[in-house]
Amino acid sequence: MTTFAPLMQKIVNDYKLLIRKSMPTSQSSVKIKELGIKRKLLKAMNEAQLYKIGAIILKELEQNIHVGKCSSYYCGAEEFAEHLKKILNSYCVENNQVVNTAQKASYSMLEAIQLMALPEEKLNAATAIKLNQCVYNVTKYGDKEQLQILTEAIKAHKQRATIFFCKLWENFVASLNGSASA
Repeated sequence: MTTFAPLMQKIVNDYKLLIRKSMPTSQSSVKIKELGIKRKLLKAMNEAQLYKIGAIILKELEQNIHVGKCSSYYCGAEEFAEHLKKILNSYCVENNQVVNTAQKASYSMLEAIQLMALPEEKLNAATAIKLNQCVYNVTKYGDKEQLQILTEAIKAHKQRATIFFCKLWENFVASLNGSASA
């Protein structure tokens, strides 16, 4: 079970509290209804919907923090926005599911190392497809250390099965270039 849903529900509830503290009751009720974050609706949301609500809240916070409305609207919300941004940046939505990007990169890194360690006779097209997906995930979500480890692992294995790992290396470099331009 993931911790994203309870975490995001708490953040949304904290945001509702922030709205209630910084706006008159009539305005805050309208704003909460407009955002679709009433308690009943919030409890029925899946993780992908909660992620989307978090992104909407972050966008609104960022727009209103810098408009000079601090005297009556969202005063002190900069820290809240930074906290929300940090959490949202740690996750992504794939196939309508929320994914912890650091965990996905770590899992893919581990799987890639295991696949590269297979005996040469098992380095076939199916293994290449799995490895390329792992490489893609690590280049998309991994940190510098993971990228360095993957680089060294591919280079080390190139000597044992040159053709197989040269193609993997080309895909790795292409993924790096693709993620750098994104």
